[in-house]
Amino acid sequence: VHGRGHRETIPTIFNLGQVYTAIGQYEKALHFFENALRNTRENADGKEDGPCTTASIMIELGYVHYFQGNVDELSRVLSEISKIDKSLGFTRNNMLCKHLQMCRTSCRSLAPAA
Repeated sequence: VHGRGHRETIPTIFNLGQVYTAIGQYEKALHFFENALRNTRENADGKEDGPCTTASIMIELGYVHYFQGNVDELSRVLSEISKIDKSLGFTRNNMLCKHLQMCRTSCRSLAPAA
C-alpha cells in the first residue's frame, strides 16, 4: 500500500478534488487539489511531466476559486500557470494561453464594483 504523499496517489487525490468540485463542495475540493499539488511538487524529481501535472492541478484550483468568487486567489493561480506555460515554451497561440485569456476576461465580472 502506498503511503501518504506517494506519487501514485496523486491521480486519486486529484480525482477526489474533481468530484467535490462537481457536487459544489468547494472547500473539500480545495483541500484535495492543494494536497495533490503539494505531493506533485514534492515528487517532481525532475520528471518531465511535473510542470504539466502542476499546471493541470492549478487549472482545477483556478476553477474552484472562480466558482467561489475568489478573484485574488484566481488571479494568483492564473499568474502561476502563466509562468509554467512560459517555462515550457508555449506561445500566445497555445490552448492553455487562450484558456487563461478567457478566464481573465470572465473573472473581471467577479470583481466587486468600485
